[in-house]
Amino acid sequence: MTRSPSESEIRKKSYEFLLLSGVRCSTINYQPTQRTRRGAYQASVGVADITGCFRGRHFEIELKTTAGVQSEGQKNWQRTVEEAGGRYWIARSVEEVMDIVDEMKRWNMEGIK
Repeated sequence: MTRSPSESEIRKKSYEFLLLSGVRCSTINYQPTQRTRRGAYQASVGVADITGCFRGRHFEIELKTTAGVQSEGQKNWQRTVEEAGGRYWIARSVEEVMDIVDEMKRWNMEGIK
């Protein structure tokens, strides 16, 4: 019986595939911080694992294992990204990331949707 890949393994292979496909992006291995009213820093909740810009459009990809579920913070962040006109996907495998890249590559042919 083969084990399912970990989120970390999916992230590494997906990131490599995106770069080889010409997609400019970065991985989020930590939570970015924001300043509170008291001057302290706290983590932004829900930022996706991979973020980038392709053909003038912001995108984020949240990577999950087959059993993984979005947290409430991630759902809220997804709404924020989509309300601002960005695209947000959840991918559970490198193959799903490949499908996302195929969709992204059609953006300039079909217009940005």
